[in-house]
Amino acid sequence: MLRRSNSGFLNGFSSKFADQGQFANIEVKPSSGSYDVSPDGQFVVWDADKVIYAYDRATQLQWAAVEDRLNAIYAPLFAPNGRLLALHGKKATSYCPHIVPFVVSATVNLESDIHALTNNTLQATQGRMGWYV
Repeated sequence: MLRRSNSGFLNGFSSKFADQGQFANIEVKPSSGSYDVSPDGQFVVWDADKVIYAYDRATQLQWAAVEDRLNAIYAPLFAPNGRLLALHGKKATSYCPHIVPFVVSATVNLESDIHALTNNTLQATQGRMGWYV
């Protein structure tokens, strides 16, 4: 899967690299890490200002997976088990990693007091994240 630079829409490819065309009419931002695909390939998530949207390839259902009522959230990344999402969210005056459950067809309201991954050495972050297992 990749983002077409001329349109912003996602394009799918087969395991033999054959172009499958535009994917589910999903338009994503040009920023690095603006979308991710679940480890099993069933779900796609992408950021859109204060919402992380999800799309189920099996059912063609789309929903808001994560919402923040006040601030932009971005760079969603599936955990290797597919049950968690890492993303950047605002806590106080800076952005930091947040970890939220990924629940099919449900919306998680982002709460920094619950979901922020912060300590004395990790305060402001940006860019693509990764999981270390």
